[in-house]
Amino acid sequence: MNRCFSIVLCSLFTTVLGAAELDRTFVSPPAGAEIDTPLSATLSWSYPAYHASFTPSAKMRIEVSARQDMSRPIVAIELPENQTRYRIALAPQTTYYWRLTPIDGGGARADSRLSHFTTGAPRIDATDDDRIRYKNPRRGAHWTGMKPVEFAEDEALSPWFDRKALLDSAMPTFEQLKDRFPVPVLDGHPEAIDAYWYCWKTLLSVWYFAPDAQDHQAVANLCGIKSWGAWGSTMVFDTAFILHFARYGQQAYPFVTAYDNCYARQHENGLQEADDSPRNALMHYAVSATSHQALAARYLARIAKTIGREDMVGFFEGEHRQLSEMVNARFWDEKHGIYNDLDANEKFITELKPGSLCKHVHMFWPLLAGIAPADRVERMVKELNNPASFNRRNGVPSLSADSAGYTGGPNGNGQYWCGAVWPSGQMIVQEGLRASGREEDWHKLAEKYFAAQLEVFTKEKTIKENMAPDLAMGCGVPEFVGWGGIGPVANLIEAVIGLDINAPENTITWRVHRTERHGLKNFTLNGFQVDLLCDARKSAGDPCKITIHSGGAFTLKLIGAGQKKELKIMRGEQSVVIGPTP
Repeated sequence: MNRCFSIVLCSLFTTVLGAAELDRTFVSPPAGAEIDTPLSATLSWSYPAYHASFTPSAKMRIEVSARQDMSRPIVAIELPENQTRYRIALAPQTTYYWRLTPIDGGGARADSRLSHFTTGAPRIDATDDDRIRYKNPRRGAHWTGMKPVEFAEDEALSPWFDRKALLDSAMPTFEQLKDRFPVPVLDGHPEAIDAYWYCWKTLLSVWYFAPDAQDHQAVANLCGIKSWGAWGSTMVFDTAFILHFARYGQQAYPFVTAYDNCYARQHENGLQEADDSPRNALMHYAVSATSHQALAARYLARIAKTIGREDMVGFFEGEHRQLSEMVNARFWDEKHGIYNDLDANEKFITELKPGSLCKHVHMFWPLLAGIAPADRVERMVKELNNPASFNRRNGVPSLSADSAGYTGGPNGNGQYWCGAVWPSGQMIVQEGLRASGREEDWHKLAEKYFAAQLEVFTKEKTIKENMAPDLAMGCGVPEFVGWGGIGPVANLIEAVIGLDINAPENTITWRVHRTERHGLKNFTLNGFQVDLLCDARKSAGDPCKITIHSGGAFTLKLIGAGQKKELKIMRGEQSVVIGPTP
């Protein structure tokens, strides 16, 4: 079986097999061209017109490499018959080489063709046209109260995402999945265990659901509030905070697939913040949005390295470095010792008028993005610990207590973003402290938030959108789990019980600091089940007796009772003691 093909390199080629000359055909991009899309390319080719002397082959092999000798290809796959286009993500200002080889029943043939092209430089297309800025996210889709975007054209689902149809079965219930979740142990604290299970039950019964509209276009079950929109209210921002704790339930249900419906609608322009904050009327340049991009670049570089895309590692590392330099050069308010936004005249909104302050939780994003120098982290932590500012009863407020517009205090609840303690803001600060190496500050803040959220849950028997900053009171929409599970699930496992589970490194670090019997059972690490339990003891200085049951091998790092131990845990059950010997 043979199929002829031809491509244009520097000039037009014809492919001749035997004595027959077939039609000339083109390839795109042309050889040696610099294309105007910096982050992707569509490679296309065409087969010659059918000729009676030849039978079409079944497949075509395409290879793409950043090296002229085609070594270490970033793509090397066989395409189905008659596919003549291939879309690929690339790094800007890089020369790529690509090769097409017909494949017949006997394997790849020798008559392959090689071409090359160079990607363009990154650019910003500044426009106020919503049809371009928010290009066709979903016909008719919009947030409640907003006018739908006028569509330029209907588009198919994203070319970057493989799934094009709903493959999930009906959404399972909490009762069907409960035995698959990790089981926390914290003797003497039944309210903490109740809050933990409440979060999983609410997440499954309220927030995750199967699409039922005839034209839903979903590729996975939805995550959001069904009543807030015809197709639910799935948003990348919300989902990211939900998954900060829902990842601990991945062994029971693949909660991460909530991202799929976002990615499936994401197009070339990258599209697929706090509603009433006083910053909104003042801000023109946002430290948070700029830091978001630095954070994204940091992790995209890590992802590229993990999947072998060395061509993109350097680009995203460079983006992270440049954004870091920009944030530190333009958004650091030296006078007040904090990062903050700028107004249209590039003045810090911290104190545009003498004595009138505006300090908000989003100024902590540079810590999470890993772009704050140690001395600036120190000053941000000082601000965080200031009882007149961000150090409030229940955690980190959305607006500092010394800011104009703060509505917390003994007689106020700080609604909506005028001081309320939101799970999202709390997580930004907590993880920013960890990313900055401030482990003790993180632990103190995480336990404080956990205790406050648990107090309110015990009183109200629900978890709402946020808490008042200075009162034991939940506010906003009830059953908000949702990101409301950050305290009762993530902080319980990580800060209260003290576990740091690192699956890529196959390592668990346990900071044992509690005296009651505690631990975590029935959790999965790289495909095998692990139980970890610490016996009760009289004081924090007493030895810790740890019992481990594991279905596989991993490294366990223990920190407790003034000692550290690193153990290689094998399959089976074993006990270990850490701490002073009698």
